[in-house]
Amino acid sequence: METTPTLTRRGLLGIGATAIPVLTGLRFGIIGDPYAADRPTGSQPHGSGYYRFSIGSMIATVISDGCGNVPFWPIFAANQPASTTEAFLKENRLGQAPQLPNNLLVVDIATDRVLVDTGFGDVLRPTSGQFPWMLQNLERAGIPAESITMVIITHIHLDHVAGIVTKSGEHVFPKGATRKRILGQVAAERSLVMGYHFPFPGLGYEEIAGPAYRWNSVPWTW
Repeated sequence: METTPTLTRRGLLGIGATAIPVLTGLRFGIIGDPYAADRPTGSQPHGSGYYRFSIGSMIATVISDGCGNVPFWPIFAANQPASTTEAFLKENRLGQAPQLPNNLLVVDIATDRVLVDTGFGDVLRPTSGQFPWMLQNLERAGIPAESITMVIITHIHLDHVAGIVTKSGEHVFPKGATRKRILGQVAAERSLVMGYHFPFPGLGYEEIAGPAYRWNSVPWTW
């Protein structure tokens, strides 16, 4: 299905902020197969598998990586007793393991085709549920993996990052900007870099040091 409703950048960011679950420190398990009873072998269970819309002048495409059923408690409500979540799920007509879809995003901008997150991939995918469908649905949407020039990973959970490499360790998106490529570029250009977990204020420069890189902090200026 292809439609072209218009969202503002502010609106899209607001939606995204509420859609990312915080799973740090919890085991992530997917159970069951919602299509097991009525799915013909080899069929595509996700319709077209992609959905296009516009963000101003940019074209965005949501790509389905699949779905599976995830126990709601304790993964999404570790700070609540099981009895509380059971009442909440019943009130909202949900089972104990609601369906959790994986939705990836491709954005076409003037200089790049950007993919946000890469799904489970074949390396560490769950043994149940319907994963991974990223590459098939990219193909259905007319987006070859070779056309992706930048990959953004929102956070390091398996369902967001594992699809970036194949079982043999090769990059799924050979033209995508990798960390090594970015480090090489900022080192060559002497670009100022900020490190998220580096000592405050985390500013410095990357320097090529043989097969690796060396971090040079910028002196604190009072």
